[in-house]
Amino acid sequence: MMKRIQALVILALTTAMGLQAAWADVPKQQVSTSFSILENITLALLGKNNPVTVHTLVGINGNSHTYQLRALDVQTMQKSQLIVFNGLGFESAAMQRAAASTKVPVIEAGQGLHDSLHGGHEHHDDHHAHPGEPAAHHAPHDTHE
Repeated sequence: MMKRIQALVILALTTAMGLQAAWADVPKQQVSTSFSILENITLALLGKNNPVTVHTLVGINGNSHTYQLRALDVQTMQKSQLIVFNGLGFESAAMQRAAASTKVPVIEAGQGLHDSLHGGHEHHDDHHAHPGEPAAHHAPHDTHE
């Protein structure tokens, strides 16, 4: 358990450093995030005296599962120099398509997390077995779409 927590902390720090490195190469003006927690993380990483404006698509009281993409959201993403998504299937297909259409770089904060949580290898829905592993481990995964 402790090794898993250490791996998650290392992954979080690596992701944060990746965000800072990506941001160093981008003109500092505007960032869009998919939801408010990523907005908070992005603001914390950028620091207090940074002139960057950070916009979130799904605000504090918003529900990511019922959120409907608006034209204003697409315009916000188009004006950004960087888009920060959770990844891991969290963002809706409409939000993903809109971001892709902007040609703005997208960073997925959850990139690599799936592999870390599943012992360093990705499970696919091919129902393969591992010695001593219960069949329940191969049930379809619940994803947010």
